[in-house]
Amino acid sequence: MKRIILFLFVPVLFFASCKDNRHFRVKGSIDGGKGHVIYLEQVLPHRINTIDSFKIKRNERFRLKKERPSYPEFYRVRINDNYVIFAIESSETVTIHSKDPYFVDYSITGSKNNRKIHKLNQSIRRVERGIRAFEADVNDDCVTENLEKISRLIAEHDSLARSIIFSDTKSSAAYYAVFHKVNDSRFFRITNNKDMKLFLAVATAYNAFYPHSTRSKELTNLVLQAKRLRQSEELKQLLLEHNQTPTIMNINLPDAEGNYVSLSDLRGKVVLVNFAYFRADQSMEYLYGSRNLYMKYHKKGFEMYGISFDGDIEFFKNVAKRVPWIRVHDEKGLNSDLLETYDIIQLPTLFLLDKKGNIISRHTYLDSRLKENLERLLNE
Repeated sequence: MKRIILFLFVPVLFFASCKDNRHFRVKGSIDGGKGHVIYLEQVLPHRINTIDSFKIKRNERFRLKKERPSYPEFYRVRINDNYVIFAIESSETVTIHSKDPYFVDYSITGSKNNRKIHKLNQSIRRVERGIRAFEADVNDDCVTENLEKISRLIAEHDSLARSIIFSDTKSSAAYYAVFHKVNDSRFFRITNNKDMKLFLAVATAYNAFYPHSTRSKELTNLVLQAKRLRQSEELKQLLLEHNQTPTIMNINLPDAEGNYVSLSDLRGKVVLVNFAYFRADQSMEYLYGSRNLYMKYHKKGFEMYGISFDGDIEFFKNVAKRVPWIRVHDEKGLNSDLLETYDIIQLPTLFLLDKKGNIISRHTYLDSRLKENLERLLNE
């Protein structure tokens, strides 16, 4: 009996010793990948580190291995400028199969969170394709129809991202979802009350489960800063509402052709003045929400006056071509006196003016209060 027990115990020890809990692995195959070098990179909040590489051989397969992180982290495999991003939470094995070396059509297995990230990335690509089609179609007769199509795509993507976040707020998929970008623009904005709940939910969960994680600390600090900023904006709006003397905003700046456009020229219209820095992240909801707002109310006497504080004049001209409303540029950029005059510490900041040019309200987003005030002013 003793011999039998010993015989059964030895294989257990052997298999236990073979299990590696200190590393994670990434493997798979790339159709047409022969000769390409695939890189394994760690995606940190402010930089990307290359940590391993593998030259794909004739069998088109690759295998990479690295020490597992202490907390959930993000990595990507890259060939040239094309990559697949994924999360690593333990000593798991992630398997990626791509039908091309550009990762246009690929599958990923290994964890539930990576399947969610993959699903979100597929949705991102659908939205980006829709945006390219929308921007390529310059037919004025189809503007409204195209806006509705892109708005539906964005709404569907928004619903998917929120469901991923709230299904498990402590997950790496939730963290990825709150910070993901579409067309190089941040999809969710922490300054938006609705989006702030997403950041707060993930920050709370990360702080509870991974209190010593760098990502947890940075996210918590971001939420606290956003809260203080929102309180500051709410106070400024409160003071504005109780100001007995109307404040008239009158700004005169050049457009993309060098022609000066003054706010005083727009008297008789309800005007939304947008102080913006377009090199900073702008959410998709904000970008296309602005366009929807303009298209819906412009014929009713509404105008938008966008001020760019981007220092690069050529960049401003390229942006100005893509919007139908008035776009002007302040050559002083972020050193402009206008930012101090109107006590602006965050971009974008929006001011709604009545038909006389008086400031009625200030906003950091296209919130419901702005739309209510806009409709009221148009009906007066």
